[in-house]
Amino acid sequence: MSKVIFELQYVNGQIEELESVFESAGEARTYLTSGGLTGWIPAGGKYLNPVNIISIKVKES
Repeated sequence: MSKVIFELQYVNGQIEELESVFESAGEARTYLTSGGLTGWIPAGGKYLNPVNIISIKVKES
């Protein structure tokens, strides 16, 4: 099964797609809506600060 992709839009206008650590879109959405936006977000082999992110789209790869 493929990993889920996060499409991130940052406050500076940059848009980036990173592979998440999640196996399903439902799992990723549950993480983000249940407190994932208050801590660091794991994606692309790094951890992202949600303060710098305007929007996150969850996409199946």
